[in-house]
Amino acid sequence: ITSCFIVFRSQFFSTTIVILQLNGLFQSFDLIQKSLIFLFHILQFICFLFSVLYVFGLIIHEVFTILGHKFLLLTK
Repeated sequence: ITSCFIVFRSQFFSTTIVILQLNGLFQSFDLIQKSLIFLFHILQFICFLFSVLYVFGLIIHEVFTILGHKFLLLTK
């Protein structure tokens, strides 16, 4: 999941650079440009959510592993 996230991020940054280069071309299509930027913001937000969920999943997994070990030690 982390590598996927990094790929998403790099793709996002490269596409932003492309959008910045196309800025001159999109001057007449202001609405298209605004909606595209909005879409990329949504994509970035989704990536951020996935990374946060991934980190929370790791933390919860660690906590449950530690609790499981403690429980096993108590029952022995």
